[in-house]
Amino acid sequence: MPADHIVFNADQYSRLITELVELSNSLSSAVTSGSTPLSPDVRLQPDTQIWQPAIDLVTAGKGFFGHQFASVNDVLLPELTNLCEGMARAKASMEAAGDLAAMMAGDFNAQLPHLSARIPADTDASW
Repeated sequence: MPADHIVFNADQYSRLITELVELSNSLSSAVTSGSTPLSPDVRLQPDTQIWQPAIDLVTAGKGFFGHQFASVNDVLLPELTNLCEGMARAKASMEAAGDLAAMMAGDFNAQLPHLSARIPADTDASW
């Protein structure tokens, strides 16, 4: 194959999607389960503390840290889900293209709509 061709490897691409789905699943389960759920009520110490620094840590976990976890997860999890779904949709196009170097950016844009703000819709040049 000429040096200016990029061959699509479906097996490696599927493995990447699988890893991203597993990451999404582990983040989702970390939000709701485990000894330290990543939620607004994260417990960095048991509630029954008597030492003031530990009491402050419990308060921070239920306040600042917990809300930070929740706000990041509220944004990250849907984006990660959209990425995985978009990558799965794009797989067929990349397999059909064969030579990714010749694939048009607009084709990627159609298959990966969450990238539409980053790739102009009228892009016809190949990458």
